[in-house]
Amino acid sequence: MTLVQLHLVATLLMLGLIWTVQLVHYPLLARVGPEYFVDYELEHCARISWLVGPWMGTELATAVLIALRNPQPLAWLSLLSVLTIWVITGLEFGPLHSRLCQRFDASDHARLVRLNWWRTFLWSLRLPIVLAMAF
Repeated sequence: MTLVQLHLVATLLMLGLIWTVQLVHYPLLARVGPEYFVDYELEHCARISWLVGPWMGTELATAVLIALRNPQPLAWLSLLSVLTIWVITGLEFGPLHSRLCQRFDASDHARLVRLNWWRTFLWSLRLPIVLAMAF
């Protein structure tokens, strides 16, 4: 498997995951109920990390390597979009999930769902970019 193919696989997996999270998982967090919410959110964070961590890491590492080895505009656009996702995730989603791991807050939940549309959009935008790089 080439570097670009591995990058494409990581992007496809993250795209499928982000759409599932956006349309199914995050909206349903509001239905867990206050009695079980913190336990549910803690478990969500622990379990999702096993899926997201390796593939986001693979996507970032391959984007960096591709851009350094073949500094074409699409490679830099791919890297820029990945970096933007990482920044949004670190600055917004880490703190939101940390607060939600302590208690359910309707405004934090609404912000989580609303802001996640940006990551969903960015990963969706990445697909044609990475496909163009691969083919």
